[in-house]
Amino acid sequence: MTWTSLNNGAFLDITIKFGALGPNPMTKQAVFHNGGDNEIGPSTLADIADAIVRILDPVNFADTANQAVYIYSAAVTERKLTAMVAKILGVDFGSVEDGRIPDVSVGELMEKAKEQLEAGDMTGMLNYYYVMMYEEGYGGRDFKKLPGMSAWGYEL
Repeated sequence: MTWTSLNNGAFLDITIKFGALGPNPMTKQAVFHNGGDNEIGPSTLADIADAIVRILDPVNFADTANQAVYIYSAAVTERKLTAMVAKILGVDFGSVEDGRIPDVSVGELMEKAKEQLEAGDMTGMLNYYYVMMYEEGYGGRDFKKLPGMSAWGYEL
């Protein structure tokens, strides 16, 4: 018996709509975490599904057996993503410097999450996602590229 762990980044299709990756197209506001310059690797649901199919393909099965496979659809920062959404929507989100984009400390979010959980408020769990995405040590480019996945890891 073998196993493979598929590890993807934040669900790009879902999180981009609600501002978890910096810009919020619905409210026309943005929020940065730890400066907004930390490169993260979000994944589209289609790329996750494609990776599952490729892992199970007999051509790749041996290469992915008994190990973790890390994937992402794009390498982005909150600042880059905010600039792209601003250009597409024609919206001026402002900047951290002019005070219109808050720069949230992920460490403070983690402390708040601990307090919420200790008080029985399970919504605090959501703040741990920001820690996972934006705290020092997350991100990078050490991802497994499966044959045929040429779009993985391109920079926007």
